[in-house]
Amino acid sequence: MDITTLVASLYGPVALAVGIGILLNKKYYKNVFENFMKEAGLVYFGGAAALIAGILILSNHSNVWTLDAAGLVTLIGWIAVLKGLALFILPKQMIAFTKVFTSDNALTAVAIVAILLGAYMSNAAYGLIALG
Repeated sequence: MDITTLVASLYGPVALAVGIGILLNKKYYKNVFENFMKEAGLVYFGGAAALIAGILILSNHSNVWTLDAAGLVTLIGWIAVLKGLALFILPKQMIAFTKVFTSDNALTAVAIVAILLGAYMSNAAYGLIALG
């Protein structure tokens, strides 16, 4: 299995589940995000997890910038690396930035993006619907 398919097979279903979960339980997820950012240890762990995941993706995946699943995996890898670095280097600023995403409208937008990306990546991994 190539790295694009591997990442898509993991990221797709998780993003889909989280997106649906946020849409159905906005208050719960708002509470999760707010509580997560109050705990320094969780912020540190989140930074480490994001940085490690991003480095793993980028070190095993070609730096491909195309408008398909391979390009999306590259983008996910770089976003994870940048997020991990930001959580380590600028934790207070990242906490403030994250608060922007806890309004009802922002949570709805995040959920819709997660569902769309999750559906696309799941399809890329599992070939559920022929797109072309």
